[in-house]
Amino acid sequence: MSCSPLRALQVSAYAPPHLGGIEICAAQLFDTLTALGCEVTWIASDVPRVGAQGRRIRIPVRNQIEDWFGVPIPIPTLSAVRKIWRAVEDCDLVHVHDVLYLNSILAVCFARLRGRPIIVTLHRWPLAYRNRWVTLLQNAAHHSLGRLCLSSANAVTCIHVEVLRKAAAFTKVRCQLIPNGIARDFSVKNTEITPELQHSLRGHLKLPLDRKVAVFAGRFVENKGLHDIRAIAASFPGVLFVMCGSGPLNPSDWGLANVSVRGLMSSTDLREFFLASDFLLLPSTEAGFPLVVPEAMACGLPCCILRQTWFAFGRAEDYFVLLERDRLVNGIAEYLDSPFSFCKRRALASYAKENWDWDKSSAEYLSVYTQVFSRERER
Repeated sequence: MSCSPLRALQVSAYAPPHLGGIEICAAQLFDTLTALGCEVTWIASDVPRVGAQGRRIRIPVRNQIEDWFGVPIPIPTLSAVRKIWRAVEDCDLVHVHDVLYLNSILAVCFARLRGRPIIVTLHRWPLAYRNRWVTLLQNAAHHSLGRLCLSSANAVTCIHVEVLRKAAAFTKVRCQLIPNGIARDFSVKNTEITPELQHSLRGHLKLPLDRKVAVFAGRFVENKGLHDIRAIAASFPGVLFVMCGSGPLNPSDWGLANVSVRGLMSSTDLREFFLASDFLLLPSTEAGFPLVVPEAMACGLPCCILRQTWFAFGRAEDYFVLLERDRLVNGIAEYLDSPFSFCKRRALASYAKENWDWDKSSAEYLSVYTQVFSRERER
């Protein structure tokens, strides 16, 4: 039996610095699986353009659909299709992130042609857009191309229980739960979660000392709850709402003096904002559990999220601030009247570190790789 390392091809729609939870997950898996001895090649769209870096292959795409409509659907060019084909030829197995992106669909089709085992990781289930035609097209693609990818898979992994339940009812392929981890940049000591450090960081970040500070981190798109945040910010002029991220929507256009747009940030900078703020506000309507939630929790930051978002995780309700969609303003007001103590915030951080660990998750992925590859070799 050969002792050569397993050659895995990981495929995602985008990669950092493009903003998104899937991008962060793929980046963490690339690093941790490589550290575990797996020979990982990673293909993703070159948006924004950074070029290839070793085994991090970036392919040219047309990204006008995201630029014009805010829907992230990169379309590979002909040269990109050739690169995906060659990468599939040179690997032992193919691991794709989600099934509604053309990068993933092409990789799955090529893997079937070349007889390569396929692993699919599902990060979210299709969501409803305001534009009903976009929703219809998405659902049609999910029930055709998405079903093809899932039925072709040798293994399906899901990052949270809500997607796991839906995937298990959608496909006959065995599905298993492997949660995301938390990047080390967001690992803080309990001694850092204090009023004194919060006060010091606010001075450094030019945040007010005498006001509550809410932070949003993510893409500026409707499904992340931007319209709801605008309404909440208008209802609480005494609270500063710090917006970290970028996207087709621009909170600066809201004309609200208590909204501060800080743009894209590194994980190190975002960590400081989490430590300096009073709560994360993320009324996302996406069908999933955004990675930014455990990252904020690891910094001891209370997370105000919709109850439907929490359902995707489904545990430790007392560690979340759960909002109802029809009474968002009332929910925020109730939390401001009775916020988490710093003692509870430290307990929150400890809980996050115990439940989201990239080293553990990567070891589980490597186990899936090994089992799938071994079964296919025995056939």
